[in-house]
Amino acid sequence: MSEENWKTIVAEYESKIGESVYDDDGNIYTFFGLVHGDDDFYYGLISKSSDRHLRLVSCVLPLESAGFEFD
Repeated sequence: MSEENWKTIVAEYESKIGESVYDDDGNIYTFFGLVHGDDDFYYGLISKSSDRHLRLVSCVLPLESAGFEFD
C-alpha cells in the first residue's frame, strides 16, 4: 500500500481512536489506532473482555466492511 493510502486511512480514522467497535459476534473492542506494518496497514483493536486480546485487521477494506461497527 502506498503512503497516499496511509494518509487517507489516517484522515478517515484518526478521530475514531478510543471509540468502541463491535464485531458481527457482538464482541466489543476499543479502536486504539492504526498500525503501519512492514507488509500492510492494520486497524488496531483491543478486546474489552477480561482477556484484553489484541486484534489487527487489514486496512484492505474499510473497518466497517470487514464486519465491524463503531458505537
